[in-house]
Amino acid sequence: MNYDDKAQLTSTNIELALTAPRTPMTAEVLSFRTALERLINSHSRENGSATPDFILSGYLIDCLEAYDRALQAREKWSSRADTSNNSVS
Repeated sequence: MNYDDKAQLTSTNIELALTAPRTPMTAEVLSFRTALERLINSHSRENGSATPDFILSGYLIDCLEAYDRALQAREKWSSRADTSNNSVS
C-alpha cells in the first residue's frame, strides 16, 4: 500500500466518523445522562468550570460517542488496510 492509498483511507474514515449519526435519545441514554448529572453534582465537579452539570454530562456523553465513532472508523480503516496489504500487485 502506498502513501496515497493510506491518505485516501484516512480521509474516508475521517468523513465517516464526522458524518456518523449521533445516538438517539432513548430512555437508556436519558437515564445515563441523569445519573451522570447527579454524579457530577454530588461531587461538585461543575464548580471548577462554573458549567452546569447538565452541560458537562452532555459533553461527556458526546465524548463517549465520538470515541465510539473513532473506534468504528479505525476498524473500517484497519479492515481495508489489511485487504489492501494482501492484494497481488
